[in-house]
Amino acid sequence: MNSTEEYALVICDISGYTRFVTSQEVRNHGFVVVGQLLKAVLSSVAPALLLAKVEGDAVFLYRPLPADPARQAAVLREVVVACDRAFHHFAERRRELVEANICGCGACRSAGELELKAILSCGEVLEQRIGKHRELVGLEVIRLHRLLKNSVEATSYLLVTENTAARLADLALPDPTLVLEEHGDLGDCPARVYSPPLGLAAVPTPRSYKTVGFKARDILTKIFVGRLFQVRLVPPRPPRPDV
Repeated sequence: MNSTEEYALVICDISGYTRFVTSQEVRNHGFVVVGQLLKAVLSSVAPALLLAKVEGDAVFLYRPLPADPARQAAVLREVVVACDRAFHHFAERRRELVEANICGCGACRSAGELELKAILSCGEVLEQRIGKHRELVGLEVIRLHRLLKNSVEATSYLLVTENTAARLADLALPDPTLVLEEHGDLGDCPARVYSPPLGLAAVPTPRSYKTVGFKARDILTKIFVGRLFQVRLVPPRPPRPDV
């Protein structure tokens, strides 16, 4: 059965991914590093956001919105706080990987250059079920993915569509930059861009990963998973669909 309702939709995307993994030198460890960073993002947004799909260097997340306006506002606040947590935990996991690194490959040396960006939008979505599989489809899903290609020059930010940002008036957010994204057949999309941190989520307690034990575990993980990629037991993540 297919059903249409309003959802909050989020894509968390790693900036610099293509350059990071295209070099032959960095290919296997690059996927391992990106996988570790995406795991940090996923653990930080739960349970406020649910995973719809992993799309290469990004995770597509969602949250059904209740019909009651008061409850809907509360859910949207939870979603924005979860996005703020994602920025914090991404940065902390990235720091851990850099601090613990004992590998000289290009991916491990340049892991500190990766950044996180997030896109948030609300709208009506069709939940399509085919057998055991479920997929979110509709114009709002297409718009969300197109917003990943935008005019924002920064590499780390939260972009919120204007119709969604208008529902967050009671949330203390930093001053945004206003942008207008042109999407042809979908029409223009005004949005607000916020620079993290947003000041909403608790900052994780920094930990030191300079110990020999963690460094050994980190490099063994890279060797093991990298070898699985080489022998095709673990396929590389498929690219994000072109919408």
